[in-house]
Parts: sequence; C-alpha cells; structure tokens
Amino acid sequence: MKTTQINSSEFAQKRKLALETAPVRKIVNTGDLKIKNDEIYLDGNKLLFSRDGISQFAETIGIPSTFITKYSKLFGDEGRNKLINHISTGLGSNNKKIMLIGSPVTGTVTDVKSARHKYISASSFIKLVEDTLNDNKNLIVNKFYVDENGQLRIDTFDPNKQFNFGRNEDFFAGLNFAQSPKEGTHLSQFMFRQICTNGMFGNSDIKVNFGFDDDVIKSLYKNIAKVAEHNFIPVGFGERIKRASEVRASYSELKKAITDMPESPTTIEKFLPYNHIMNDLRSRKINVEKLNSQQEKNCRLACSVWDVVNAMTDFGSHDYGHNVGQMQSHKIQKDASEMFFKKNFDTENLIG
Repeated sequence: MKTTQINSSEFAQKRKLALETAPVRKIVNTGDLKIKNDEIYLDGNKLLFSRDGISQFAETIGIPSTFITKYSKLFGDEGRNKLINHISTGLGSNNKKIMLIGSPVTGTVTDVKSARHKYISASSFIKLVEDTLNDNKNLIVNKFYVDENGQLRIDTFDPNKQFNFGRNEDFFAGLNFAQSPKEGTHLSQFMFRQICTNGMFGNSDIKVNFGFDDDVIKSLYKNIAKVAEHNFIPVGFGERIKRASEVRASYSELKKAITDMPESPTTIEKFLPYNHIMNDLRSRKINVEKLNSQQEKNCRLACSVWDVVNAMTDFGSHDYGHNVGQMQSHKIQKDASEMFFKKNFDTENLIG
C-alpha cells in the first residue's frame, strides 16, 4: 500500500510546534471592551489586532459589516464607535460574552468569536488524538499538519483492515482531527482510498459540544468510541459508492469541483476528462453559460458523480504544486464528501 506513516520523532516535533504556537482563548463580557480613537481596549489595556478589529468585534455582537460601513459614511468613525460601544455595553449588561483568540507568536488578537465557538485548546486537541491512538492501537498517523496560525490537521487510519466496496474500491478507515481559530474544532470519519491514496471524510462531523475543554473531551471520547465500534466506516458508504458510480454528474456538481481547482482547463483535464465532457455538451447544443442554477442541476454530463468526487479528493489529497494550503485542501475534501453524501445527486431522479 502506498502510504506514509508519521514516525514518533516527527510526531513529537510537530506536537511541540503545535503547543508552542497554540492560540490563547479568553472569554470576556462585551461591556468590558471599549473603542477609543479607533482602538479597542479591554479593562484599560489596548488590544492589537492582526486585521480590522472593530469590524470583527461589531460582527460578533451582531452588527453586519455592510451596516457598519454605511453608518461610518453617514456619521463618521466616531459615530460608528459610539454605536458599537452603546450596543456592546447593553449586551454586556445582559452578560453577553465573546471569545477573543490571540496569537503568542505575533502578540495580536487574530479572531473574535461567539463565546459558544466550539474550539478547544491545542493541548486538549493533542491529548484527544494521543488517547484515541492509545485506545485504537492499529491506527497510524498518515498526516500531521501544523502552522504558527493555530491550524492543526491530523489524519489517521488502520492499515491492517482493508474494506472492499467494488472493483478497485479498497479503503482503509480512521479519523480526521482538524481545528483552526476561524473554523473551530472538527472530527470526522476518514476514508483512505488505496488505489490513488485519496482521502475523504464521513457524512457528518462527530459531534463537538460547546463547553469547557474537560467536558468537551469527555463527550468526544464517547462519540469516538461509537464510530470505532463500526471500524470508523461511515454508514452506507458502500452503497453511496455504487450510486455515485451509476449516476451521471450534473454541470452544477462539476462546477463545484472546478471552483475548488485552478481555472486552467489543462489542469482540470489532469483530474477529469474535461475536454470530452465539454465536447459532449457542445454536440448536444448546450451552452453552459446560458444555464440557470436549476438547469445546471438538470444537465447530465458524460461522467459520473464518483468521477467528480474522486477528482476533488485527488486534488485535495496531494501536493501538485498549485500552492494549495493544507486547510484549503481540507476544505476541498470536505466539499467532496458533502457532494458524495448528499441525500440525492442532482440527476438521479431525472427521467429520460
């Protein structure tokens, strides 16, 4: 099997980096934050933001950025600041809280989120991974990504259990652990396709509760144990492969895949028979530029949904030199999984 296992030394190095650069979280009352001269202060101390902190703060307490922009034009920045202070003080009197996320590397606040943002600490995240590996001895770490912005991704699977779902459809199952300040903490079942080393996720994230780390971790242990009982395989995975292989993809589904890839047709052709697909559409006198969204969903292509899903997971699972970051790759794989597990493929109920 073509695969890479992260050894203990490399795991330890990445673990060390994850903990050293781990973002700091602080829950504060909105009334404790004040804007003065376009700066935000917490208990009299000025906060440094990596990007527009006032807009982040305003959006988090429920003021749309478009409204803030228009309000600033009408009443100036001072009027805008008074409005935000007034609203945040009022919310604070009702014990409205938000989460400030800061970087120890830059010394700045990088994100402002709701206090219910599901985001555990890096130490709790790493402990969860290590405990899961200890409880499931056959799982190996296939990928461990970490950066100084607090983004973490760890893919695991069991190389000793191979599951066959049809011709050339051999998979190994495990778990994907991912988190970032912006997206929070996410756990998913992870399916590793042997023939092409593509990775994809399950049909829904393993539930992450809101709360303190210890409580969140306890509930996650229980949820992980449940999927482990089924060898980490998503429910109905084999049947989905069969259906996706038999149903022709829609132009809407192809368009979603192309959106996640570089725009060059030459590049897309490496993952999908793009020229053949477009030539077939032209032979049928179909101008995709004139299709509305519903027509795009009804437009059958000369490829299957499984072809499109595999193109996305292939592009998202490997470094082909297109400067796609790890977290963007993670998003592409999630997009592919959402397409694969959606209730109905676009064209499967069309007649004729």
